Amino acid sequence: GLNASGIFRKNMTKTEDWGETKQKLEVMPVYFPGVRSNGDPSLCVDVDGDKEYDEGEDTIGVPYEEWRLGGDPTADECDPRDYEDPEACQVTVIECRDLAKPILTTYMGKVDIYDDQVKDEFWPNRFSWDMHTAISRDDGTTWKRMNVSRMADMSSFDLETGEPFPGTVGSPYLKVNDNKILVVWQSKFCKSGNPRYAINLCDDPATEEVEWDDPATEENECAIYCRGNPDQGTEVCEPDYPHDDAYYVTDIWGVRGHQGSVDYDEVDDVSELGIGEIPYSCLWAARGVIASQKDLDDGTYASMNVEDDPLTDVNQCTAEGVPFECCTGPQEGDSCDESAAVELGDVVWFKPERLTSGRRDAYLPTVGSARGAGFAIAWQEDPSGLRPGKGKGPGEGWSGAISNHKTDMWYSFISYDDFNVVDDKFVASGPGGGDDGVPDGDEGYLDKPGLGRPKALVPFSLPVRVTDNDMVNTHTLKVAPSSECVTPPDGTDPICFPEVVDGSFVPLLEDDYASSFCGHPDADPATCCDPNDHEGDPNCEDLKGFFGNLTGTKRYAYMARSIDEIDNATGLYLAGGDGVPDYQYYEDRGGTLDLCDLSGANDSSYMDVLPGTSAHERWYGFTNNAGASKLVCLASDGRLIDGDVFASRPMLKLQPYTKPDGTKSAWALLAYEESKGMGHSLAAAEHEDTDNPVDEIIGEQPD
Repeated sequence: GLNASGIFRKNMTKTEDWGETKQKLEVMPVYFPGVRSNGDPSLCVDVDGDKEYDEGEDTIGVPYEEWRLGGDPTADECDPRDYEDPEACQVTVIECRDLAKPILTTYMGKVDIYDDQVKDEFWPNRFSWDMHTAISRDDGTTWKRMNVSRMADMSSFDLETGEPFPGTVGSPYLKVNDNKILVVWQSKFCKSGNPRYAINLCDDPATEEVEWDDPATEENECAIYCRGNPDQGTEVCEPDYPHDDAYYVTDIWGVRGHQGSVDYDEVDDVSELGIGEIPYSCLWAARGVIASQKDLDDGTYASMNVEDDPLTDVNQCTAEGVPFECCTGPQEGDSCDESAAVELGDVVWFKPERLTSGRRDAYLPTVGSARGAGFAIAWQEDPSGLRPGKGKGPGEGWSGAISNHKTDMWYSFISYDDFNVVDDKFVASGPGGGDDGVPDGDEGYLDKPGLGRPKALVPFSLPVRVTDNDMVNTHTLKVAPSSECVTPPDGTDPICFPEVVDGSFVPLLEDDYASSFCGHPDADPATCCDPNDHEGDPNCEDLKGFFGNLTGTKRYAYMARSIDEIDNATGLYLAGGDGVPDYQYYEDRGGTLDLCDLSGANDSSYMDVLPGTSAHERWYGFTNNAGASKLVCLASDGRLIDGDVFASRPMLKLQPYTKPDGTKSAWALLAYEESKGMGHSLAAAEHEDTDNPVDEIIGEQPD
């Protein structure tokens, strides 16, 4: 309660044996009825101190208290340390309110990954954190805690030693707007979570057969998709879930892939610290909502309500005189009320959602929100793993971490209207039962993350690159070559421009490069690439785009400006599209998706000396340190897409505005650090000093 100095202190977590870190705090901007963490009314006056409401004696409400002389709310404030008489200066209720603004905090809590119920056999000397939230609806007096991640004691990655690595979380970010809550974090656990890139269609477009789920039958007749590795016994094949087809998108941005890792024993700055191999992180988000009266009136959570079974009687609900699980409500006579419903002020947490795959190392997420528009997330992804830098600070991490070249800024969003729509057709699969509070045996404990929580119907948008720092050349594009070729200076082998057909490049088929990987019957042992041991292997240099993603990860460079599979009016999947490119909105606002030259001009658009001329060449040829010829794209705005730049440490804000049709939207203001730009493609004579003015404070001053 209120201490002598007038400060209200409360232990929210009560887990002193393990500890917490990275706390975030928000006060929600809406009022709800004040209640204690167990749902009982908050009391301004509790005569017998039992924390239970006694009619006629106690007063319901959320108290606002101060130290006042003689306990009189109209008297002056006082400091009890100045008085010997304890009655002289007392904690006094100044105001008793029916409503209170919920207070929300998030924190990382360390968990016991060696508990008997944990399935994975973690090796000694590991630690792991989960993402927790706590919410108070009585001005901080009581707190209801929730583990929203539930993945710290799970593993999605085995190190080369065979050791399973725990799914520890990091870099939490909390954002609230109205009654909506978004918690975002990175984690080493990169399985489950229903990411958008993993959505398949009930009718598999790769087959001639038309698969279709007949709603009149209980059986799911959708196409069967497999995931996992059959050689490792992890393959799972099951029919597609048909109710998310409207949110299908083609992953042209290379989000999908296998989770990677970095061995810090081979990184010079920290090689002597014995850190070893660390998996890449993926990005997770958990949505929460405090149920408003409008939500209840609209039936937003009606699918979560449980009706009482009139056939259930006391005999069915008791075992040796002890109430059984079905008796969740008050018993009246020979019946047992099992009904349960979301009520005003209840906190509804959705199952956590995974946005990325871990093929690059996600780090430092930041969140922006605008009332009526939605929530947006920006983060950095490092294709070589977080770079530690030279600040080898104490503790469980190190300071001074930076980024490797090719690190990009990524972005995803969810609209306000789609934020808390429940997928009422989703039935959770997996072992066991139970709920978040009382798992039903060992198997129930392992049915995570998101145990007992509803699934959001609308996923976050497919993550897209905001920057273009990764290399885009004719090798990483994975497209068919033309017959027009050049040999860069100091090169020995010619390299060919891509073939252009109907204004686009022609993707290579899997059969065109499958023999380049070791294990294929036609692979050459001397030149093949082993994707499981590719670091530093020159045979793998031109195949990196295919590790875990056989369609390539640079397709955005030539597909982003033309792909059409979304109904732009609704944002939903529409086979064949609506005649308007899906990313046209980006170009309409002054952006460019013209990263590679699709004109087929080739020789006339080629240069081998930087910075080029006023002709605005679109291809740059050079010979790399290994003696290989490379042909790199230049964007139409002059950027050389050669992978020699990195971006890091994003900050994001949303500025709302109203469209002409009355709907809400927002401008995203994204700031980040970027290093080692390669200059401008125009010749120096054509490059005016006023194009990039330098502030006088930092510019060179004349004598």
